[in-house]
Amino acid sequence: LPPLGKTTIEITFEELLARANYEIPFQIPLSPGQPVDELTMEITVSEPDSGVTSFDIEPLAASRAVVEIVKQGQVSASARLELSNVLLEDDLPRLIRASYDYDPAVMPRGGIVIGSGACVSHLFNPSSLLDTPIPKNIVFVVDTSGSMSGQKLADAKAAFEGIIQTLEDDDYFTVHTFSSEGTEKSWGPSKATSFAKSDASAFVKELDAEGGTN
Repeated sequence: LPPLGKTTIEITFEELLARANYEIPFQIPLSPGQPVDELTMEITVSEPDSGVTSFDIEPLAASRAVVEIVKQGQVSASARLELSNVLLEDDLPRLIRASYDYDPAVMPRGGIVIGSGACVSHLFNPSSLLDTPIPKNIVFVVDTSGSMSGQKLADAKAAFEGIIQTLEDDDYFTVHTFSSEGTEKSWGPSKATSFAKSDASAFVKELDAEGGTN
């Protein structure tokens, strides 16, 4: 960079943010390390599915700091931070602390909602994964102890047969049984090919209930 020249640095990173008390707090590092004539930062938050309902930045100690929050429609909001004549003796913040919130009434499509007292958990697959499933690696653990004799083991075998038929060719699966020992018999691992499914099905059909439960 030549003397008196200008440059733009773009830093991209991902961070898992948690929502608590109706806000999602986050921090942005800020420390020029030397006097600058002007320092500008633009911050934008976006929630395309649910929209941004609030956006706030904590007051800065630097006397020359100017923070302007601008709403940009319903799905995003932005703020502009300006610092001029920044001197080393100024109380320049090392962190920009901000928070925003969204409308939790709009949930991503699909998923499972689990309620427990005053808390609710919403488990869902990101939309980017719905069209292109990720290959799975599944371990089937089958109880073959004496208490599984009769209908219980028959139901377990039927459930196994139904599940493996849903596996794709890129999936992997393994079968382990337990009774008196932690692992009595095992099959696999193998890709979920047609031959593998047939072979694993024959393996499970031959299982008998015997022994105790370890």
